[in-house]
Amino acid sequence: MARVLELVLKSPTFKKAPYTSQPALKADAAVARQAAAKSLVLLRNEGKTLPLAAGQKVALFGNTSYSLIAGGTGSGDVNRAYTVSLAQGLAAAGFAVDAPLGRAYAEYLQAEKAKLPKNRGLLDAAPVIAEMPADAGAVQQAAQTADVALLTIGRSAGEGGDRKVAYDFNLTAAEQALLRQVATAFHAQGKKLVVVLNIGGVVEVASWRAQADALLLAWQPGQEGGHALADVLGGRVGPSGKLATTFPVAYQDVPYGGDFPGKTLPGKTLPGSTTPANALMGQPSENTYAEGIYVGYRYYNTFKVKPAYAFGYGLAYTTFAYGKL
Repeated sequence: MARVLELVLKSPTFKKAPYTSQPALKADAAVARQAAAKSLVLLRNEGKTLPLAAGQKVALFGNTSYSLIAGGTGSGDVNRAYTVSLAQGLAAAGFAVDAPLGRAYAEYLQAEKAKLPKNRGLLDAAPVIAEMPADAGAVQQAAQTADVALLTIGRSAGEGGDRKVAYDFNLTAAEQALLRQVATAFHAQGKKLVVVLNIGGVVEVASWRAQADALLLAWQPGQEGGHALADVLGGRVGPSGKLATTFPVAYQDVPYGGDFPGKTLPGKTLPGSTTPANALMGQPSENTYAEGIYVGYRYYNTFKVKPAYAFGYGLAYTTFAYGKL
């Protein structure tokens, strides 16, 4: 308690330091942009696909290329004045974004967002808009006129709910179809495909990553995410992020996968409550953490389970070599 009080006595509030309700929003945004750019993780970069050459025409596919998932749910999000999409970030950085594709996605997203519930609780999962089906003719046209394809895969995650395996950890059928369609069309023209992962937790990548010439992990990059992505994609900032978690090859490789999400206990009440369930704490349940101390990379290292991408992994645009010491 003494240490807590000492901290209070040293605080600016206790010393009546002057404060302002007008924060330096532009300066803070610059910090957010820099932090986001430095947290991006380059997972794959075959044939030096990235960075993109200045002024290239980019065909943008995927809902979240135009509607960035900036933050998660509950404590995984903050109030923000705006969110910069990847399309906006690339355009501001001098890239030519395929206009017909942009219009098609804008119309689709506007129509789908109008169908969503108007009021969402703090801990409610972000509503998911199904991936827009790609028109074969539009994909072929883009492959002929654009210099490179960029496809974003989006996932919302955060406080208040468990993730699922189907259509969350694994790609949806629509995402897999779009990925194959775009990869086939652009590779037939001798052009590259870059995939951006705008996600809040790991997803399965091993089964499809070979279709992508480059794979950039953006996580949920905040209000300046579109600018930060453009900074890295265009080479203004070099990718320097490293994985703070392991990407497994398959869900079966996750040490706790067999027990998750545990089992519900019908008829039981929540701790300190007389009710069997509530919106905040869910259903009374029981979980057995059978993996013991073998959590995360300790499990993969100890039992020689090969991951898709290991803890600490992250590429750079610079190549390094060790010579004779």
